[in-house]
Amino acid sequence: MLRGVFFSGWMAIACGQTAAPTFEVASIKPHPGPVTVEGLSISGTLVGETAVDLMDLVVDAYNVRRDQVSGGPDWSNGTARYDIQGKATTGEREPSREQVRQMLQSLLADRFKLVIRREAVETPVYALVLAKGGTKLRPSDKPTGIMGRPTDTGRRIEGSVTMEFLAKQLSTPAGRLVVDQTGLTGNFSIALEWTPLNVTPPDGTASLSIFTAVQDQLGLKLEPTKAPVEKLFIEHAEKPETD
Repeated sequence: MLRGVFFSGWMAIACGQTAAPTFEVASIKPHPGPVTVEGLSISGTLVGETAVDLMDLVVDAYNVRRDQVSGGPDWSNGTARYDIQGKATTGEREPSREQVRQMLQSLLADRFKLVIRREAVETPVYALVLAKGGTKLRPSDKPTGIMGRPTDTGRRIEGSVTMEFLAKQLSTPAGRLVVDQTGLTGNFSIALEWTPLNVTPPDGTASLSIFTAVQDQLGLKLEPTKAPVEKLFIEHAEKPETD
């Protein structure tokens, strides 16, 4: 099964857009058959979610990891899956990720009657810090965005990132939330290649953990620590009326 965020082009964070768009019309249908592709897609002003459950929608809408969400009815975690399609009220402009989150939050409140409670909980995390010897990063004047692709030994991402954005991207391969404690500001060019835990390299090829890759290739380090992390608790939700 493949889950991810799929864009029509470059994956980027748009800045300076303050509008809070909604869906002009949103269609919600039960997902038929087995789950082969799952996740959020954005193509122009069309926004879709394929084979998602309520937990997936909360993760996408509030920009959190799945382990930051607790509670919810029995059907919220894989039992009931939906296909959602809608058009953003952004004219001809593709909505930014932040605008898409606002749209999904409105959809959840309106169609799923979602009520959440936020709470900061002390949680094991990784701190992204400068490695001994200093960073190997180069400043970038490009907007924030990355592109990823598979390699013979695992996974590669490259692009222009802030440290906060990089920390979020590292949270999944690291297996827990990563928080930026580098003190670095601005955008930096990165190229990072590693072997995910579920990937076996070809015979004779050594695997490269995300921890080693971050230190050797970027001059940064992932250090285990604890920090207050926002948790979302689902206090109420209802199955939506479907089309």
